[in-house]
This record gives sequence, structure tokens and C-alpha cells, in this order.
Amino acid sequence: MFIYSGMTLNYFMEDYLYIFILAVVTFVLSILLRALTVTALQGALLLAYSITEGGIIPAVLAGLQILITILTLYKIFKAINMNYLLVLEKTHEISPNLITDEHRGSRFSFWNTK
Repeated sequence: MFIYSGMTLNYFMEDYLYIFILAVVTFVLSILLRALTVTALQGALLLAYSITEGGIIPAVLAGLQILITILTLYKIFKAINMNYLLVLEKTHEISPNLITDEHRGSRFSFWNTK
């Protein structure tokens, strides 16, 4: 049983193991994308998982977690595509679309890809 300062994750990890794994993977991917709001939301969901003990609330949180994971995976694929297009533009294989601005394709967060 995992206990951290009085809160337990044992219930959620036993009944919703795959959702918990999705939560941890989504947390790491949101850090990779530098999406601070999604990282904070994911941290709040992980905290909520440790507080809830039963009823309908864990099922609602699990559904919310699946939606956030799907959205994060979509944003990861968009960031990979943007990076590929950026490489093509910088090697002059396609006409410039992303590097027309003054930032030349660099950005702080990859969450807001086109």
C-alpha cells in the first residue's frame, strides 16, 4: 500500500490500475510538451485519485482522465508533425510556412501547435 502523508492510492491503483498508468504517462507527456496548465490539471487529478475512496466519483475521474490522455496524445502527434514540417522547411524541401515569423519555428510550449 502506497501511503504519502495520510493519503492512500491503494484503492485507485487496485480498481483502476490502467487509468492510473494513463495518468502517470499523461503527466510525463504534458511535462514534455511544456503544457503548464495540463500538468497542473494532471497533478490535481492524481491528488483527487488519492483522496477518493469509492462511489461514482472515481468513475467520473477515470472518464476525465481518458479524455485528457486522448487530447494529450493528439497534441503529441501534432507536435511531432510540426517538428517534421519544420525540418522540411529549414532544409528547403517545402515552402516556408512555420518559419515566416521572427521566431523561426521555435516556441516555448508545443501544446499550441497548428
